[in-house]
Amino acid sequence: MSRTVFFLYLLLAAGMSCQTRAASAQDEQSRAEPIRYVTRIEGLNGTGLKGLLESVSELKRQEAQPPLSFGNLRSRLNRDLKIFKEVLESEGYYNSLIANRIDRSRRPIDITIDVAPGPLYRIKTAEISYSGTAPDAATRQTVADHMALTEKAPGRSEDIVNAGRRLVSTLPEIGYPFAKAGKRTVVVDHADQSLQVTYEIDAGPETRFGSALFEGAGSVSTVYLKRLISWQQGEIFDQRKIDKLRARLYVTGLFSVVDIRVAEEGAGASRDIIVRLAEAEHRTIGVGAGFSSTEGFGGDVFWEHRNLLGRQEKLRLTAKVAEIEQSLTANFSKPNFRRFDQTLLLQTGFAREDTDAFNSRTAEASAGIDRVFGERWAGSVGVDLEYTSETDGDERRNFLLTGLPVTIRWDSTNDLLDPRKGGRVAFRTTPYLAEQNSPFHFTVTEISASAYLPVDDEERFIIAGRTRLGTINGASLERLPATKRFYAGGGGSIRGFGFQEVGPRDAEGDPSGGRSLVELGLEFRARITETIGLVPFIESGNVYEQRLPQFSSLRFGAGLGFRYYTSFAPIRFDIAFPLDRREGDRRIQFYISLGQSF
Repeated sequence: MSRTVFFLYLLLAAGMSCQTRAASAQDEQSRAEPIRYVTRIEGLNGTGLKGLLESVSELKRQEAQPPLSFGNLRSRLNRDLKIFKEVLESEGYYNSLIANRIDRSRRPIDITIDVAPGPLYRIKTAEISYSGTAPDAATRQTVADHMALTEKAPGRSEDIVNAGRRLVSTLPEIGYPFAKAGKRTVVVDHADQSLQVTYEIDAGPETRFGSALFEGAGSVSTVYLKRLISWQQGEIFDQRKIDKLRARLYVTGLFSVVDIRVAEEGAGASRDIIVRLAEAEHRTIGVGAGFSSTEGFGGDVFWEHRNLLGRQEKLRLTAKVAEIEQSLTANFSKPNFRRFDQTLLLQTGFAREDTDAFNSRTAEASAGIDRVFGERWAGSVGVDLEYTSETDGDERRNFLLTGLPVTIRWDSTNDLLDPRKGGRVAFRTTPYLAEQNSPFHFTVTEISASAYLPVDDEERFIIAGRTRLGTINGASLERLPATKRFYAGGGGSIRGFGFQEVGPRDAEGDPSGGRSLVELGLEFRARITETIGLVPFIESGNVYEQRLPQFSSLRFGAGLGFRYYTSFAPIRFDIAFPLDRREGDRRIQFYISLGQSF
């Protein structure tokens, strides 16, 4: 090798080494500095697809976490191009064109994805192919109608899949519990931009209800459980009636496991329905407690049996001890009394109350019927017998009362103790025949309503409002028992005021109650975390001596509530104060209890 060639070789090697070190340095710099970029999706005007593609774009989703190399950036882009194609086809666009442009001269780098979706492909035919023995013509037509995949409908994958599911769910509702889905075939015709869909279905044999066999019922009467069945033996099988029985069994609270299946073999078309159960614990002992700055501490302990006589009868004994009230009550309920969705209610108890308004000793017994009408309506009628010995001012009076309460309720809320949407309305009127030295009568009527409006889709922010109106007809204020008059103020009434502190007062400054009432309340419930919430609120109202609410001289209270959300219900801690404080009113009130205020 000549010297000239040798020196040229050394120079070339040195140059390559320098380039390698420079490239290495550039790679290290690239790895050290994230590659920031922005993503734009264009070409979808008028299709409504842009938002959908942006929601599945990895480039869009990870813009805040820029990659450390162009290789990683290109991988994100390639994944987007692939998933965009899949999404467009799922929406019925089977001939789309997708291109991309990367402008590295900009900072951050500009990435543009151009999408030409092409024509929307539509359904040309949707057919059902039955394997085995096909159902009769009427059944086949019913199934086809439920498929709801019509000619010229957009060829969306989700609609095609859902149509197949409807086929398999419809057949068990019209007598074919063993129906199975087979192969689904979709033929795309690019010539006329259409889809031909074929569903293979094995309907199985037509089936009728046989006997209902209960296993594991334990102490629960199977005769009672059969009353929960909504079908007759021998009628055409309907899966919806099976689902209804399952729901009714769970609602009883008597079972921890409910498994219902159809026997695969039977006599002719009949198949027995096998209900396998596991009993839950039927007895419960519980305690509760609450506090307010005016009512003081209060607590209760209860014992409950939910299957007293083997047919879901519930007996609950409750002892309550608070600074202003002590009571002992027994409540008995018998569900599905005489007919389904009708409950027999019996109650008896003794109570002692010692408030600023009155002191009383009461013995009470009541009986009633409560019935559910559909999903949202319910009502009850009953009779109450009550003996009350009370001290109102300096006078001791004894009353014997017979009441006939009638209640109508409407409820569309989604939760009993923590409603987040819907509303409630309750109307209650009770005519009383009273005896105190001489007979007299009066009628107490109340209407209450509340509404719950979620501000966001996740229902973390709720606007809640309520109102309550009351009136008493038929007797003067002085003639009425103090325990039946209206009072306002306190944690379950108008927060910011003490118990019974809103309304008329007697000469000694004690609450005297009234014959009419108005209450209003508004809350904003904000769930800050999964377990913590804040609730600013304002409430108002008053009690009047007149028969009808006057809606004048309203008292106002406001405050801030704190909520700790448990798996069962929120724990409530409210701080409130009167906005129009008068002499004798406290500056601030505290309330602690379980569940929302309304």
